[in-house]
Amino acid sequence: MFDHYHRAQQLLVIAACVSAFAALPIQATVPSCTTDATTPRFSSPSPDARSHSHRRVCAPQAPEGYEALAVFIANGELPGDEPQALVGDFSFFTDIMHWDTTTIDQWRQEKLDRLADKIGVDDPANHPDLQVLMGTTNPNLNYHVVSFTGRAVPPEGWRVREGFLIAVVTNPAGLSLAGELEGLHVPVGTIVGGGGVYNLEVTNRHGHVTGEDIVFHFTTALPIQTVASGVAAFTCDVESDRFGAGIGQGIISNVPIGDGMVKANFRNVLTFSAQDGL
Repeated sequence: MFDHYHRAQQLLVIAACVSAFAALPIQATVPSCTTDATTPRFSSPSPDARSHSHRRVCAPQAPEGYEALAVFIANGELPGDEPQALVGDFSFFTDIMHWDTTTIDQWRQEKLDRLADKIGVDDPANHPDLQVLMGTTNPNLNYHVVSFTGRAVPPEGWRVREGFLIAVVTNPAGLSLAGELEGLHVPVGTIVGGGGVYNLEVTNRHGHVTGEDIVFHFTTALPIQTVASGVAAFTCDVESDRFGAGIGQGIISNVPIGDGMVKANFRNVLTFSAQDGL
């Protein structure tokens, strides 16, 4: 069995990518960059201005060749022994998504069925070399959106609430995969697959919650491994009803900051294009 620290590192990776954007309105009336009349157009707002109304608000356009681009980061500071993934905590599903038990069970089974096809295992939840984990990502990670095509995201970002399901290899000898990943052997501690749901809490330029939630789902494209230094890279399949197919790619590397504290260090870039995000 891999150690607790590496499990925490790997579980944080589940906040990596996205797969199905739902209810994603693009506000065409928002200019590419707007400011208060009292704020110079290209100046950086002061801290006081950021906390009030005198701050620049931008709605970025998609890069040439792409339908959409989004950037997410996590930079929260928390005790090193505080779980970063709250395994067994279903509060995201019940309190944020407002799902009942039947809906949660159905979602879980759909994720397990997809995982079975991905790695060639009939019953991942009961496989002796796998541990299936489900829960809620710790909000203290401060996982949030900092840029979204066509939307004026304020400087503090939009808070991301997340629930997840992943499968982790527990056999010290590793696991030989089949299915879509046939021929691949992965070591203990590898996240061989999984997925989840994000719910973005949208706020206006003043930081006030609008009541709009942007909800989307994601699945891992490839197994995710954390190296000895605690760094993990990831690639996820992305699907959007509005933008079509895309990809999410990024890296995670938590940083000790002293006094037993850890700073989350997570970067993720999502792109959608006619070439499946490339």
